[in-house]
Amino acid sequence: MRDRESRGDEPFERYFSALAARCAEAPHLSKFTLVMSFPDINGYPPRDRRNALRRRQRSFAKVGAEQSLSIFQTPAYGTIDVITIGYEHAVIGLPIAPNDSHLRAAIRVSDPALVGTLTRWFDERVLSEAKLVHPITLKIQKKRRASRGA
Repeated sequence: MRDRESRGDEPFERYFSALAARCAEAPHLSKFTLVMSFPDINGYPPRDRRNALRRRQRSFAKVGAEQSLSIFQTPAYGTIDVITIGYEHAVIGLPIAPNDSHLRAAIRVSDPALVGTLTRWFDERVLSEAKLVHPITLKIQKKRRASRGA
């Protein structure tokens, strides 16, 4: 997915636009928490990650839902993206082959009990160790903030 994100990918862009639109429909209920795995390079994401983050932000800004998007960084978990949308849905993006850095498959979870379990794991294990990324500068904050929709 990194290659696609560098140059853009129409289905991927439509997907994020749909997520943003969902958040815009119910801003009091919808918080989109994104934790991306990337190295901290002098306090900032690498260029390809910055570009990917900006594209996600633009999708949310187009529909006035930028306040619904919270971005966090972690150096752990390698190439995996976990997206939670409230406590209703979750999507796990992952590679399909060992040592593959591209996210080529995804699992959508809609069962409330399983989403709850996944969300608790995400909050307790991933988000608790992640660092907030400033929405304007994309600077990785030194202080950890383990709260959704911060």
